[in-house]
Amino acid sequence: MEEPYRLGLVATSRSGSTYFRRYLCDRYGLHDSASWLKNNPYEKIKEAPFANKHHILKILTHYVPDNEIDGVILDSEPIWLYRKNMFRQFLSHVYRLITKINLVYKKEEVEFLEKNVPNGSLIATTEQYDTFMRRLEKFWDLFYTHNAGSLIQYEKFINDPKEVAYDVFEDYNLEWIMWETDEPPKIRLPLKLDINYEKKFKNIEEIRKWFND
Repeated sequence: MEEPYRLGLVATSRSGSTYFRRYLCDRYGLHDSASWLKNNPYEKIKEAPFANKHHILKILTHYVPDNEIDGVILDSEPIWLYRKNMFRQFLSHVYRLITKINLVYKKEEVEFLEKNVPNGSLIATTEQYDTFMRRLEKFWDLFYTHNAGSLIQYEKFINDPKEVAYDVFEDYNLEWIMWETDEPPKIRLPLKLDINYEKKFKNIEEIRKWFND
């Protein structure tokens, strides 16, 4: 039996990787690894519930030790996702750290988040900013080092998901996977959080200066 196909999605926290990944899985019959690498060592990948199926492996740059991440990427066909608006990505990242909520699937959950996090109640720290920027720097170092795979801007994907997904379909020759998939996985797509993050942070002007925004 041939090895299952693995598309390795390399990204950073709050880059839109979950929606992008699940959109591709739903469209092309791939299985979703979710955040398996966050809680499991890569050497146990063959024990993962998705390992014997064609899948997308979520590879956030802080999930894997520096001395192992190159091997993880080389074991897949890498695709790279970044977010042009780093300022909003950072606000979303800190918002998630504080609220402990990653994804929402109901409109009521979005409304709950909006109402229960008062404007001006959050504070981002320079430590959080430094960690965020180190992870972004690591992402770009890896991208230019490996020099393989498509680079996807999240904003372009959101603007025209079908077009970007089709480009991925063509670039990675995914047609055969659709023919092989007898039972497509059931995929839930999270809702977009249309939250005005800027209003939520007490030190928003300080944060702007960090990004020269």
